[in-house]
Amino acid sequence: MENNILNYKIATRYTDALIDIAQKQNKLDEVEAQIRELKKIFRADNNRLLNFVSDMTLSKKIKKETISEIFKRLGVMPLITDFFMIFFDNRRGNIIRYIFKSFYYRYNRIKNVRTATVQSVVKLTEAEVNKIVEILTKKTGKKILLKQELNPEIVAGFIIKYGDNTINCAVAREFEILEKQFLLN
Repeated sequence: MENNILNYKIATRYTDALIDIAQKQNKLDEVEAQIRELKKIFRADNNRLLNFVSDMTLSKKIKKETISEIFKRLGVMPLITDFFMIFFDNRRGNIIRYIFKSFYYRYNRIKNVRTATVQSVVKLTEAEVNKIVEILTKKTGKKILLKQELNPEIVAGFIIKYGDNTINCAVAREFEILEKQFLLN
């Protein structure tokens, strides 16, 4: 746990610098679009790439040349390429997943976006998702980025989590309430 906090703090220093420069150059949204694509490439299940960038036995030169070539083929803008080159110069490849978390935390704050999660036993329809987003937007005054998670333990209904708040609209919760009422009577 302590290492995670330290790694996140280190990543935050890097992403704060990237975001500050991107804002000064009026390229924050462009940077975000490319970071979104890079996040897909550096995803948790891409073990070969994650192991490569995290390997402390490999030279910085090899890492930088390889990543530069990948970024060149992808058309990654120089600002982001330079950012990652500094990142690898300082041998920080092992905290790359924290870079993405830190970037999106600050980016979403700047853009007044909050993340919410809805858990349900089945995937919600687009209309249901839109209704939840509408309600949360009215309630919070923020743009809502809604993530869906399937949870087989929910009998029916759904559970919404945003910030420190939870809205439990699951049938199991209703059964708990009914049970307590019967026990009290």
